[in-house]
Amino acid sequence: MEDTMNMVLDMLADALAEKVMQRMESRKETYTVEDLAARYGCSKCTIRRKIAAGEFGEPVALGERTKVVTAAGVRQFEKNAAAPAGRRHKTEIPVRRSGKLRGEPGPI
Repeated sequence: MEDTMNMVLDMLADALAEKVMQRMESRKETYTVEDLAARYGCSKCTIRRKIAAGEFGEPVALGERTKVVTAAGVRQFEKNAAAPAGRRHKTEIPVRRSGKLRGEPGPI
């Protein structure tokens, strides 16, 4: 019984180690504009503008015109993008298209 348990645990440990190695190998250190556009579902032009604006940190120049973003830059962008945006105060009343403020409906 104990031998069977040890054998199963060894198999699980080997499978886990293999998965960890696969994930570590698949992690990228740099991302191209095309990679980021596919990752975030937007155009390459949008990614280029965000890189130029510094939203991905300092890019790495591979050539005269080719830039890539580091994994740290991607993490920085995702951290900043996940930050809560300013939210409206609960008592703020939205404006109608006519420009008039919506009032309280009163007792119903």
